[in-house]
Amino acid sequence: MAVLPIRLFPDPVLKQKSQQVESTDHPASRQMMQDLTDSFYAHPGVGLAAPQIGLLWQMIVVDTRRHPKFGKYSSGLLQLFNPKIIEASGKKVGREGCLSIPDLIVRVPHNEKVMVQATDINGEPFVLQTRGFEAICLQH
Repeated sequence: MAVLPIRLFPDPVLKQKSQQVESTDHPASRQMMQDLTDSFYAHPGVGLAAPQIGLLWQMIVVDTRRHPKFGKYSSGLLQLFNPKIIEASGKKVGREGCLSIPDLIVRVPHNEKVMVQATDINGEPFVLQTRGFEAICLQH
């Protein structure tokens, strides 16, 4: 278990492009995801991306059940390698915050519905369709 600190803006790592995870079922990849997940649960919020803990890999953890806004659309804990939005619809503007920029809430446009393609913790590709608060979190 490795709980890593959240990188805060203007940390240069937050401005760098993340790399795809080539071998998502490799033990090192799984360990990176476990570190990201442990760090996620050690901090407040509903989502955490790998660059926020200093890892320049395309990995995110999302669990909207941690927020009272989650509504009826929640897939529970999502651990996603190489997530990519492949379809989106329903423009909406809402308030949003970020753990890497504490105490700042801004109005941001998002899509109400998204379809995300990713690889899970077992190295299996999948597609997730979601809406509402979970869809908004996946677009952050």
